[in-house]
Amino acid sequence: MDSESRAEKAHDRAMEFVSRGLYKQALQSFAIALKIDADYAPVFFSRAYTYTLLEQFDKAVEDYSKAIALDPSNAWAYIYRSYAQSAQGHQQDVIADCTEALRINPRLSIGFIERGYAAFKLGRYADAIRDFSAFLTLNPHDSSAYFCRAIAYSELDEQEKTIKDLSQAIKFNPKDFSAYFCRGIAHQHLGEFQKAIDDYANALAINPGYAQAELNRQNAYNEMINARHNFEATKLIRARRRRMRVQGLLSKLELAVASDPTQEDNEPEEEWRKRIDRKLCRTPSV
Repeated sequence: MDSESRAEKAHDRAMEFVSRGLYKQALQSFAIALKIDADYAPVFFSRAYTYTLLEQFDKAVEDYSKAIALDPSNAWAYIYRSYAQSAQGHQQDVIADCTEALRINPRLSIGFIERGYAAFKLGRYADAIRDFSAFLTLNPHDSSAYFCRAIAYSELDEQEKTIKDLSQAIKFNPKDFSAYFCRGIAHQHLGEFQKAIDDYANALAINPGYAQAELNRQNAYNEMINARHNFEATKLIRARRRRMRVQGLLSKLELAVASDPTQEDNEPEEEWRKRIDRKLCRTPSV
């Protein structure tokens, strides 16, 4: 058996340990494989994955980098390295890795979604929307991507687009209580209080213990009541102003009639009122 075959066998044994959660034994088998063949790229890739599971992200990045150096065309190595970079908060490195992965394979849709996450975390919401949209072009039924794009739209205060995307997220995953909850927030921002209340109720039906949804529902109800009271108060004020203005116009018309030199001294009251009515009809609406 040649060295590559023996290294492959040790690698496969290590991966068996990984599948069983025996990470210490897995690392020992990876070390054996590298002693057999120090340039066997799959070992570095798989050991990096193991380090990621152990949350040893520095070592994971180091091994992914070695795997990439040995096989620069491995787009997945860039994607997986971006996971480790993200866990360390290195979002610019995530964007660089995903961009390179997409250069190698433009249809590797996971590159778009991961790069979108990183852009979102950096506050680059328009870039995030662009990447989430590219992902959805390749995966049009993915509820999570609609949800992510909706939140990016929300950050840009584009609430109508937020609601549209969250509705799509709910369409493809009707049990996503967070989509109902966030759509409720968007409706509440737009003053659509009944729709907000309904969405919070749907979120609570799926997750009854979600206290924030209950609090938001109560707030939306209170805002709706206040808005109705304010609307009624505004209507009352406008009606009073209209009556005052009409009364003022009537007084002016009465004065005009009284001082009209063409008016006969003994004009019948019926004719006088008709003339008042004709003038009122020509008065602009209040």
